[in-house]
Amino acid sequence: MNMEFGVEGMTCHKCVDVRSARCPGVDGVEIDFDAAALRVVSAEPVDRELVDAAIVEAGFTGR
Repeated sequence: MNMEFGVEGMTCHKCVDVRSARCPGVDGVEIDFDAAALRVVSAEPVDRELVDAAIVEAGFTGR
């Protein structure tokens, strides 16, 4: 299952790697820097609010 999130200001994979580990059920994260998009890969649905909170906690702006 893939979930798409818009995120402003993310420019490297290191920030994503650290934050994805904090969201239960996240198997991986794919980033499209040009589109300012983050795709969460998981076997089961992931709590969207937890991912949104992790984006904000990392210092980025969701859209």
